[in-house]
Amino acid sequence: MYSTISFVLALAATVAVSLPSPMNRREVRVAARQSNNELTETFAGAFLTTTTGTITSASASFSVPGVKTPAGGDFAATASVFVGLGMDMFQCSNSFMGGIIASTNSGSSTFAAVGIESDGQIIDIPNFIVSAGDDITMSINATDSTTGTVHILNQNTGGIVSLDIPTDTVCSGTVSWLVTDLVFGGNLAPLAAFGTVDFVDASAQTSSGPLDLSGATVLDMIQNNVVLTSSTLTSSTVSVLDLNAV
Repeated sequence: MYSTISFVLALAATVAVSLPSPMNRREVRVAARQSNNELTETFAGAFLTTTTGTITSASASFSVPGVKTPAGGDFAATASVFVGLGMDMFQCSNSFMGGIIASTNSGSSTFAAVGIESDGQIIDIPNFIVSAGDDITMSINATDSTTGTVHILNQNTGGIVSLDIPTDTVCSGTVSWLVTDLVFGGNLAPLAAFGTVDFVDASAQTSSGPLDLSGATVLDMIQNNVVLTSSTLTSSTVSVLDLNAV
């Protein structure tokens, strides 16, 4: 019913595209800090852990970023970035995500709504039109212990889609608002220059009530000893600045 994307709809179908597995996510986290933000190889944004009850849902709105070839990158190579929400990305061996992949190649950009399974495999959400600058409102829900649901609304077109993602048992312990690099063939893909992503009206609900975002862990992305992003957090906004765009 859903087709695995071959490198953002651009590379050959033999190339497997994914995000790092939950175990790999923990492995790439490093002890270094910048402005008290935790540094990871593939994630920027924030994640929030509950100490009471289980997380049932999270939501936010953001504008789809226009993307460009990164500074010093190959103009003819595909560079991409994922923007979206996730559950149990940093605490549990099982997880799911949903959001938008934006990619660029030779000056041409493509955009796709996707869900992401626990093993990191990306699945296309068909028949959803999205472009740079579109305002997206989305939510993720732990429908039950073995199913995650992603809802995405394009406020510009009125288009709305939902995707049920089967998972092994989720912990419902963390939610995240993330800008993410992709992996293909076991290697990090070129990260597209994306400017700034603001997750506004960010919120999370638990079985005991709403969570306070002020307790979230803020993440920045580091590759080859170079910090690529600057993330900030307020009571209801997670912002990620691409330092290559400064």
